[in-house]
Amino acid sequence: MDDLTLKIDTGAPVEVPAFEPDECGHNWLAVNEDRDPRAPGGLRRRFQPRAGVPFYYLVEGLKVGDVIEFGADRVSLKPSRQHRKQPKTVYGVIREINAELLRYTPQPNALTALAFSLSPTFRKQRNRPERKMVIR
Repeated sequence: MDDLTLKIDTGAPVEVPAFEPDECGHNWLAVNEDRDPRAPGGLRRRFQPRAGVPFYYLVEGLKVGDVIEFGADRVSLKPSRQHRKQPKTVYGVIREINAELLRYTPQPNALTALAFSLSPTFRKQRNRPERKMVIR
């Protein structure tokens, strides 16, 4: 899958792949840190702070290899779909981040993104040592 790039201005993206502008919408940018059966959706997330208009989220603390989740949902108030959520979620792994851009590789879901971020191929591209699992 081809990488996607978001323009960063003053520490926040000026566009995001998922956003619900409606008053009933909820939007977020989170780092999926690991699987956690006690957490909602089975993932431990660290949410990034919101930025003021016209920006979206602050990207401070994000780094190469982080699994990110852009999410947007809206509660429908139509009588035929009373209070149904209409979610849109985009997952990816950060490949490059600096003051001007955030480049990430889109992934189909959070578990695939977590696996990709830990894969030997991705770790070699990042020039980082491979994490070893220690079983005690």
